[in-house]
Amino acid sequence: MQVLRALAALAVGVQHTIRQAGGFVGRPGEPVYAWLGPVPFGAGVDVFFVISGFVMVWASGLLFGRPHASWRFASRRLARVVPLYWAATALLLAVGVILPGTVSESAPSAGFVVASFLFVPWMRPDGWVQPVYRLGWTLNYEMLFYGIFSLFIPLRARVAVPCVIACIVGLACLGGVSQPTATAPRFWTDSLILEFAFGVLLAVIAPRVSLAAPARILLVVVGLAGLGLADTLPQVPHGITHGLPSFALCAGVVLGARSAVRSPLMRMGVRLGDASYALYLVHPFAMRGLAMVWSKAGSAGSVGILGYIVAVMGATVVLAWGVHLWIERPLTAAARHSLRVLGPVRVS
Repeated sequence: MQVLRALAALAVGVQHTIRQAGGFVGRPGEPVYAWLGPVPFGAGVDVFFVISGFVMVWASGLLFGRPHASWRFASRRLARVVPLYWAATALLLAVGVILPGTVSESAPSAGFVVASFLFVPWMRPDGWVQPVYRLGWTLNYEMLFYGIFSLFIPLRARVAVPCVIACIVGLACLGGVSQPTATAPRFWTDSLILEFAFGVLLAVIAPRVSLAAPARILLVVVGLAGLGLADTLPQVPHGITHGLPSFALCAGVVLGARSAVRSPLMRMGVRLGDASYALYLVHPFAMRGLAMVWSKAGSAGSVGILGYIVAVMGATVVLAWGVHLWIERPLTAAARHSLRVLGPVRVS
């Protein structure tokens, strides 16, 4: 699953990079090569959400039904997610002040900034519901899921897990029926949240089902094909068109015999999966920095564009690994220590 996390984060990075490169050939906001348009790189986010649902259940097995389970769960998630995201947001704001015009977030309102740091959905002037650091929209959904999960984790797993799924499905149905117009309710009841429920369901299935390799490969192929076709079904909610294929893809990865990771390539994939959160958050910095260099160098030919894409992804991997080791892990440790002091029980 860690390797899949790495691939999902890389896919999102590739999507943003090829769209950034589109500006070099007069196609801003579009893939630099038209044939890349149908490739579902952006579905890495949907896969992430399914993985998140799976991992929260899988990693919380010893917390269900325990005293102070809600605090312990919430503390761990806050310590894991908040510090690096806040650091990235603060860095972006600082760049906007120091180098006006280099980022679109140069002069956000105070309310927008506060909402961004608190994971509250906020509509930008351009109509998108995204925080100051645009990638944080996914974390707004993650925080909603963590909140739901923390409500039910004090119950035993056999009760808590169905309650989590029912709550998510209920919110999505409420949104589909009521069609709220206010920004936060509309955001929090979007069908996208169903992808977390698919991940939770997969965590229930995984200990009970073990598939042979051909069946797992088939699931992966079906999942990838489904993600490739997902955008051709505009009348079907996103959480279904992208959630079901992502579920199939993840199921193909986890529903089988587990063995030790032996190959160097797999070990590297696992390590990159450990740094996938940093990879997701830092790739825009590598992308924007190298875009300025490439533009000034006039390297807009086909070879130059390909070199830009390769350079961005290579720089992203190196930067993400450094950030993971020297910034993310120390910040997480410090946050856990602080929450341990504040909390009712020791947070491990």
